[in-house]
Amino acid sequence: MIIFDTSTLFGSGPDDPRFDLLRALKKSGQQQVAIPWMVQEELVAQRVLQHAKAHAAAVSATRDLTRAAPWLREPGPGPFNRDGASDYWREAYRKLFEVIDTSGDVARQALAREANCEKPAKGPDAKDKGGARDTAIWLSVVEYLKAHPDEEVCFVTGNTRDFGDGSEFLAPMSDDVKGL
Repeated sequence: MIIFDTSTLFGSGPDDPRFDLLRALKKSGQQQVAIPWMVQEELVAQRVLQHAKAHAAAVSATRDLTRAAPWLREPGPGPFNRDGASDYWREAYRKLFEVIDTSGDVARQALAREANCEKPAKGPDAKDKGGARDTAIWLSVVEYLKAHPDEEVCFVTGNTRDFGDGSEFLAPMSDDVKGL
């Protein structure tokens, strides 16, 4: 199983040619590709926020056009449907990736680690505290590893600041993977 972090996928939609290899791996049945639920939600949010911005621009442009040419009475776009957009993108990403659940216990642990500035959350000296989402991603992978002890798992991330470079893990991340 190859599990991806948001940092390796950000800025790309599921139809991006960068994902051709992943599509081929999935289709071959030789390799599973997955993302934690939190990664899916970050990717969906990125797409929905782009949509919301484009929708607002379309509404503004229609309003400007109507002011300049009132005889046209352009109807403009309908109301922005955030839920519909989110559902569309979730389905699109699910066609490419298996989605690893983020359990309630993992979510609670992630929030507690962020509050205590424990890795992969940002440390107490960080200018921008945070990291509950990274921690939820990490703990979702760890939970998956514990549930599938015989499976080889590769976690792919470009976020070496929070997750490390893979040569060693800072505590408590090192404790999370001990024996796995």
